[in-house]
Formats: sequence, C-alpha cells, structure tokens
Amino acid sequence: MAMDNVKKVSHCINIASSRTFKRYEKERLLEEADSEHESAEGDEEEIDDDLDPFVRHFNYDLEENLLEAVSTLPKTVDKHQQHWPILGQFTVHIPKAKTKTLVSIPKVTIEEKRKFAKTGTVPQRITSVCFTQLHVKSQIQNNITKANFTNLHEIHTENMDPLTPLQKELFSIINNYQDLYYPERTLKNGEEIRFTYCLHSINHILKTRTKILHHNNKLLNKYEVPEEYRDQGLVRPKVIILVPFREAALRVVKMMMEIILPDEKANVMNKRRFFDEFTGNEIAMPKKKPRPEDYEETFVGNTDDTFRIGITVTKKSIRVSCITGLPYKCYGVRHISTV
Repeated sequence: MAMDNVKKVSHCINIASSRTFKRYEKERLLEEADSEHESAEGDEEEIDDDLDPFVRHFNYDLEENLLEAVSTLPKTVDKHQQHWPILGQFTVHIPKAKTKTLVSIPKVTIEEKRKFAKTGTVPQRITSVCFTQLHVKSQIQNNITKANFTNLHEIHTENMDPLTPLQKELFSIINNYQDLYYPERTLKNGEEIRFTYCLHSINHILKTRTKILHHNNKLLNKYEVPEEYRDQGLVRPKVIILVPFREAALRVVKMMMEIILPDEKANVMNKRRFFDEFTGNEIAMPKKKPRPEDYEETFVGNTDDTFRIGITVTKKSIRVSCITGLPYKCYGVRHISTV
C-alpha cells in the first residue's frame, strides 16, 4: 500500500515536471526564434537623427561647465514661465553653465570632433499629432490610436485625435526627455496620464533595442569594443515605473500589450499566470453604508502592494515575469520594463 502511494506521488511529480519542461522549452524556442530574427533583421534603420530627442539625450556627453551646473548646489538655472491651455501656468528650469558651453572639442585628432549635448530648451507644445515627426517608432504608430481609444472610450467619442489635449501637452515634455512634476492627477485623468507614460516608455525601449541590435551587428567581426558600443551592462532594465497596487500594474501591462501587440493572438509569454496573480482579491465594498466614490475607485481590483514584475520586449513578443520573494517591508509596486 505504501509502495503504491509512492508510485502515485512519483507519477504526479513526473507529469508536473514534464509539463513544466514543455512550457519552458516552448518559451526557450520562442526566444531563440526572436533572437535569430533580431540578429538578421535589417528593416529597422539605425537611430542617428540629431533631431530625435532620444539621440540628443543619450548620444552626447555633457560639457564640463554644464555638468558642473547640474551637479552643484544650488543649481544654476534659467526659469521660464509658460502657460498652456490644459497644464495652465508652469515653470521650466533650464540648467545654465557659468561660461559658454562648447559644441565640440578635438577627441583624438584634429579631424575627429567630440560632440557635446546642447543646452536644454523650453518644450514646444504639440498642436497636431504626427508620430513620425515626433520620432515615435513606426512599429507602434498604427496601434496608438486604437489602444488609446480602447482605454479612453468616453473621452474619444467626440475627439478622434490619436492623443487627448492633456496627453499632447504631457507628451510634449516627456518625449523631449525633460523631467516633469505633475501633481494634478485625478481619478478622471488618471488613465490619460497612464497611457502617456506607457507610450513614452515603449517608444524608449524599442529605440534602445534597435540601437543595441545595430551595435551587436557591428561588433560581430571586431575584437575590441568601442566605448560608444558599451550599452549592455550587467543590469538590463531601461525603465522603472512605480505604481501603488497590483491593479495599477495590471493596467500598465495591458496598455503596453495594446500598444505593442494589439492582436489578441499575439505572443505574450506568462500571460495567464500574470492575470491569475494580478486579478481577484478585491475588497468587498459595503452596500448599506457605501464608501465615497473616490475611495471605491482608488481601491478597485487587487490592492496587494507587495510585488515586483518585469517585462521583456522583443519585436514580436512580450514576456511578463512575476518576481516573488521581496524583502521584508518592501512595499509598493516595482514595475520594471526591460529589453
């Protein structure tokens, strides 16, 4: 009798192990297919347009005087007052060097120049949306309007622009890679803001991925790695998004899926497990003495605040990784997007 129980337990373990192996083997094959496709793809042009805010922000170092201006306290800045229709009155702080900032200096030889980042400028408000002119990756341009309409149906019924007026003004700043402090988030505009930073995050991740792929192709036959190609360190995350509850993280991931892979049959690895772990466990709201409306909207869905997830993005797939085992007293959501 005891031997039969052992056999049954062993049989169950073997079946579970087999299923687990098949699942991981399928994921491994999909990743290998994506990697082979990425290494051979040539349809994505290298990002080297100096008008692209991504290039201006990451391709050039700060000149010594400008670096000193942003590193010392108090910081030396020029203040510019702006008034936009939706954001209203706000102040733009532009770092100011004590002496004139150099545009370039000799790097190795007289012929070779080392370019420096230009001094920041006041952001220009987006009035009409052209994603090509805004340097949004062509891979997601056709998905943005539908994804935004899905999440903001009530707002978009009267206005079929790809972005709402608030989103245009927010994107005017963050797409320019300028820090933004916006404390006027409400329950009504929360999804507009969420979509805006998800769009910016995905655009940044895809550009970084393209840059890395081109560098990898250039390094195939090189023994020495130039300094400018050292873009893959030990830590791979490119974006970190902090949100309060699992429900908020669920909305972020769903938005990213709609922006990158709008097709329901798209390849999203670990999707079922993610939805199982980040849905349910809702707080039961009393019906006799109902809570205030803002309370119910704030604590809707899964309100667990101890978790961390990661997202890996390739050209044709997304992998969601649920990371468990957070340290004691590690509160809040840590949503990490990686390439």
